[in-house]
Amino acid sequence: PKSSTTQDLAIGWWVAVALRNPVAGLGCYVGQVQSVTALGVRLTLLDWVVGEARGLDFWLPWTNVEGIQVATERDTWDQGAFARFQDRCISTARPVAE
Repeated sequence: PKSSTTQDLAIGWWVAVALRNPVAGLGCYVGQVQSVTALGVRLTLLDWVVGEARGLDFWLPWTNVEGIQVATERDTWDQGAFARFQDRCISTARPVAE
């Protein structure tokens, strides 16, 4: 698999991240990029009620990332598109092993 680099994402971009194995309850998280390293990405999670990055920060290691939908500074932020992406992640996610 291709290695991610810190040049793939930028601070302030919006992302929806689908995980290989669900962690902390969900298989997909939507948030704004706060930092990017060779090991992973830290997001401030989207507060769906107010439509802003006001939730908790969440660290995602690259080894657990299946795919990412990205809105760069050139893109229009479309909360509906990210909600649909998250809905697809949740509906197709494998159950968490106990």
